[in-house]
Amino acid sequence: MTVLPFLLGVSLICKQCDLILSFSLIQSNMRALNDPFTPFSFGVVTMQEQPKLKDLLEFPCQFTYKVMGYAKPELPDLVLEVIQRHAPGNYSPSIKPSGKGTYNAISVTITATSIEQVETLYKELSDIEIVRVVL
Repeated sequence: MTVLPFLLGVSLICKQCDLILSFSLIQSNMRALNDPFTPFSFGVVTMQEQPKLKDLLEFPCQFTYKVMGYAKPELPDLVLEVIQRHAPGNYSPSIKPSGKGTYNAISVTITATSIEQVETLYKELSDIEIVRVVL
């Protein structure tokens, strides 16, 4: 019988503390993968702090929101209504339908003036009932 090392790497991102945790799952005997009583060993390989969004941006700056929601005719108007409330301007959103036509992606670029404005827009765009994802 040949004994082979088995290594599986897993990375987790903690959204609240902006840390990336990388784990290794190491098993020295391939036969043990079929044995539920053989323990696997976990070890933390790396832990690094990621920069926060506010540290990466210099204000004022161009900031693009991509809002994905159900393909309803009112989606672009609802997105622009929220954006106009916090960043008034003359916007021409880009609208792309999904392959099956169930969803639309609305992209709008604003001139952001503060991190608070960016975060408020993320929250309020996410609160639109027919929106599924805001990037």
